[in-house]
Amino acid sequence: MIHWADLAKVAWVSLAFGVGIAVVFALGVVGAAQADTARAGTGRAGTGRAGTGRAGTGRVRGYVVAGSCFTACAAAALFGIYLIVPQFHR
Repeated sequence: MIHWADLAKVAWVSLAFGVGIAVVFALGVVGAAQADTARAGTGRAGTGRAGTGRAGTGRVRGYVVAGSCFTACAAAALFGIYLIVPQFHR
């Protein structure tokens, strides 16, 4: 017998985590792009004049955002592998 309510829960959680990981990864890419833009000194992230420190702040902020987002994605992938592999549940 199929428990439709439990199947629906699994489907919704899978969809939420799938979309959530994609969004977090996209935010990491945006952070890396912001860091690259600030390093080049062009665009919105590098609007500060030379010597004001604004470009350096944008670069550091971009690297922090990218690093934290990519770390969260890696942690979610490792958790998924942990859930799938039965040898880890001994």
